Amino acid sequence: MENDLDTPIMEYPKKSIFKRFFKGMGIGTLVAGGGILYILFSILQFAFTAIVGLGMIGWTINLFSKGSIIFGLLVLLIGTPLAIGFSYYLFLFLLILIIFSAIIWGIARIFGLTISFASAGDFVWTIIRVLILGGMAFVGIAGFVEAIREKRALYFFKEYWLGILFFCFLFWLFFH
Repeated sequence: MENDLDTPIMEYPKKSIFKRFFKGMGIGTLVAGGGILYILFSILQFAFTAIVGLGMIGWTINLFSKGSIIFGLLVLLIGTPLAIGFSYYLFLFLLILIIFSAIIWGIARIFGLTISFASAGDFVWTIIRVLILGGMAFVGIAGFVEAIREKRALYFFKEYWLGILFFCFLFWLFFH
């Protein structure tokens, strides 16, 4: 009788999880899956843009019913095309914002915190605002330190006066 300890253990080479995953799929499945995802994304983008446009038309009808003809016409003729255009191009950013909000909301719910989805979205938006303003402040301070080292502080304010005003405007806009 042969001892189990004396027999050599045959080791199989380990395959990457990606190789095992893609081996069973094939290129056709990946192309079809990508096409389906693109179609779903396009439908969502169209639906979002249509909802924004219909919301603006609803706002126009509300203004007309209250007797504000001039503001109703402004919203209808200027606001509606702007809102539709911006919603089409901001859809991807807003979708990513919603996904991050859903992740934070889900994590909070798992740990027993009862927060609303809107407050999770506000939290994500606050983080984005702080990152934008923090990056602008970091670049501005680095440029100012460099200008002081080179003894060209006046040149810094001549060169970056518009950026400083834009930073102050965003700071006011984001945290007002």
